[in-house]
Amino acid sequence: MAESDTKRSQNSPTNGPGPHSYRPAQFRSLIHAGWIIPCGALILLACYSAQYGARRFLSIFATTVLIAGASLVAGAMLGFLFGVPRALQHQPGEPNGNTGTYAVNTNLEQISDWLTKILVGVGLVELGTISRNFGHFARTIGLSIGIPPTGPLIAGTDIILFSTWGFLLGYLLTRTYLTAAFRAFDVGEIVSQAAHEAATAATESAEERRREQDLVDAQTLSLASQILTPGLTSDSRPQLDRIAELENLVSKASLPMVEQVYQLARTLRTGNWNWRELTSGATNAMLRHDRTVPIFEILARHYPDDYRYHGDFGFALKDREIADYPASARELGIAMSLAGARSTPQAEHAIAWYAVNRAIAEIEYSSSLGPDYSERNRDQILSDIRKARAYGGGPAQVTERDQIKSWLLENLSA
Repeated sequence: MAESDTKRSQNSPTNGPGPHSYRPAQFRSLIHAGWIIPCGALILLACYSAQYGARRFLSIFATTVLIAGASLVAGAMLGFLFGVPRALQHQPGEPNGNTGTYAVNTNLEQISDWLTKILVGVGLVELGTISRNFGHFARTIGLSIGIPPTGPLIAGTDIILFSTWGFLLGYLLTRTYLTAAFRAFDVGEIVSQAAHEAATAATESAEERRREQDLVDAQTLSLASQILTPGLTSDSRPQLDRIAELENLVSKASLPMVEQVYQLARTLRTGNWNWRELTSGATNAMLRHDRTVPIFEILARHYPDDYRYHGDFGFALKDREIADYPASARELGIAMSLAGARSTPQAEHAIAWYAVNRAIAEIEYSSSLGPDYSERNRDQILSDIRKARAYGGGPAQVTERDQIKSWLLENLSA
């Protein structure tokens, strides 16, 4: 947030390079330098008044100063009229439109617009009359300053100099400080600024959350790879510690990353599930297969509604070195129930494989418990075998193995 605050301060109206930015220090220096001309003019007026002696100095100097002040105020008012900022009005619903029940009062802008047009129009039309009236006015005032032609000349110069300076001063101050004040207290501007800051904060927050999520996902994938292939890392922690940390990370990881971890473990399982049938390298294949068991267990526990996680967990429990046939049959049964709620070809294909493997797990378990267990679960095993044969393909071919055929021979002939 500190970085964003710095950026906002750099782009603020007083510091930034934006289209409405200005530099207060340089502007104040310009204003201060501009006072040299009127101050010099006042010094010259004082020198002019001094030639009339001490008795008339104060009256003449005071008159010239009053004329200068009146001209300055008149010019500043004219500069103010020409420099009044205009508020951009938006229709409701448009971007940057006024929000809420308040809107900007534009009466002053309209009056300024009318008066400036009137003054410019009248000035152009009555330019000759204005020139003659100004000369008469300067001569009238000049008589109180000194004898002609010096007095009227000083009065005219005084009026022109200070009214021009007042106009420039009023215009510049209105265009800078007054515009900034209008903008600071404008409801629409305040709301717009607040909305901008809120949007910026939300964007930064979302970006921060994205970075944190990316870090969690990277750690999840890295740790899953370490569990599946321990030789890839120099991490000497026990496997159980890695599994506990992975479970914590999976609860925070994004769904695409969870899917990637699942596919990684599934690829390793499907490539090594038949390790018992290998003539060489069976031990390494068995170790690779068994590393997938905790991965599927974590996924099934944290995402209990995904039938694939339960199904692969059941497969892995059945085919690992020390098989857990009851747990395998239970997980495969959960997977069949979840997949049965989905009428998709993928789900039907999965159900056929789950059924035949659950039948194998039940048969293997019944061989260690005796005929009583087999008798209690015979209907379920027969139902699973029929489902696999009805589906056809690979699941039907598995039912032709000697293991299942022997069980069928014993139970159907009994």
